[in-house]
Amino acid sequence: MFLFTGFRLELSKEYDPLIAELHRRTHYDTITWVKPDLFHITLRYIGKTHSSQVKSIAETLQNIAANTPEIDLEINKLGVFGSHYKPKCIWLGIQNTPQLQQLYNIVDSSLPQLGVKLKNENFVPHISLGRTRKIDNKNRFSQMLEELQPTFHQKFHFTHFSLIRSQLEKEGPIHTTLYDFPLLGKNMPENGISTPSSAPSI
Repeated sequence: MFLFTGFRLELSKEYDPLIAELHRRTHYDTITWVKPDLFHITLRYIGKTHSSQVKSIAETLQNIAANTPEIDLEINKLGVFGSHYKPKCIWLGIQNTPQLQQLYNIVDSSLPQLGVKLKNENFVPHISLGRTRKIDNKNRFSQMLEELQPTFHQKFHFTHFSLIRSQLEKEGPIHTTLYDFPLLGKNMPENGISTPSSAPSI
């Protein structure tokens, strides 16, 4: 199975016009658009994982979450992976914060200790909107990205993150949440350690 950790979310209706305009202005391009129910912010992509590893991964993530305060994040821009002239993915960027970066660093350093082999990556928090296959007019595409920068910056307050399984089917990917890991509330105890009563049974 293929796994990743992340924050599932729902985009505000304020982004409907922007997404509709993206679709309209890329009519002649080949782009696979992400379904709204799959929108998420990836914390750490884990990749191919044996079922025997899931329990230890979940236990480790639960312990990390129990020591991590709830997180506030904000959308800050429209961007791409690759260049404007050879894009691979269109996304809404998330303003990175010291807290989010620290959570990523802890997850990134903890999973290899379980024997999980992670690929090297640069952490760029984002919400994928579409994966580009072919761009008909690269200059037009680059201009579009500049013109469609969002004026509304949605804010999120996350009280948990999830361990999610991704399955690729003929009709597209299916994401199944295996575990939710409640984050420690903002009122952190003096010792910085708390086990949420609603933590999943593992």
